[in-house]
Amino acid sequence: RPNLLVLVPATIAALIQQPDWQAADLSSLRMVTTGSSIVPHSLIETWHDRGIPVIQVYGSTETGPVALYQRREDAMISVGSAGQGALHTELRIVDDGGHDVRPGASGELLLRGSNLFRQYWGDRNASRDAFAVGWFRTGDIGYRDTRGYVFINDRKTDVVISGGENIYPAELERILDGIDGIIEAAVVGAADDHWSEIPVAIVVIDEGARITAQEILLAFKGRLARFKHPKAVGFLPALPRNVMGKVLKHELRRAL
Repeated sequence: RPNLLVLVPATIAALIQQPDWQAADLSSLRMVTTGSSIVPHSLIETWHDRGIPVIQVYGSTETGPVALYQRREDAMISVGSAGQGALHTELRIVDDGGHDVRPGASGELLLRGSNLFRQYWGDRNASRDAFAVGWFRTGDIGYRDTRGYVFINDRKTDVVISGGENIYPAELERILDGIDGIIEAAVVGAADDHWSEIPVAIVVIDEGARITAQEILLAFKGRLARFKHPKAVGFLPALPRNVMGKVLKHELRRAL
């Protein structure tokens, strides 16, 4: 019997939707490890409710691959965090000018360490653009709390800039994930003549669920600043994903 599961979030979601999930004997499991994309809080809490910590890891091919990870003893108190720097990994979170931001403020995650790659083979331009004064630019936006735990908000390319304000889709997706009847959701930016971009929610609802776009939009009232609220809702039978389970947001944007 397994004592450790290593699964991407999409597989975790499929697993807990199985009819036998509630009756399954999980007594041999010590923890679940996941990564590759932002993990909805509801997925984490489903395991925590059964006494099993969910450990998140963060990294990429360029980082060898793990750069951040949660320790088992931290999983229950830093829910949603990608953890802290792994062995040999230094990290910074910087603004667009390359200056370190204060705890709690969002910026781009930079990494440095002996575990990182040196260059992209045969591509000098990409190699040059990947580093800022010796630090690898991950392209991910996140923040570090006062305890040193790192939370990833979004890919830099996925941030919606509406009327000059940054809107992080993951913040909206966490609210969508908590709405009964929604199986999965993604938020992308759509072109708008007045605001340049507006956030649009794309959702997949459970079979038999009765929920309208208006009800979904009302769920944001009082929970986020009004400019962050989705301006429209689209429905799909499933979200497009790659082989690693990551949502292909460029396909969603192209379809709008």
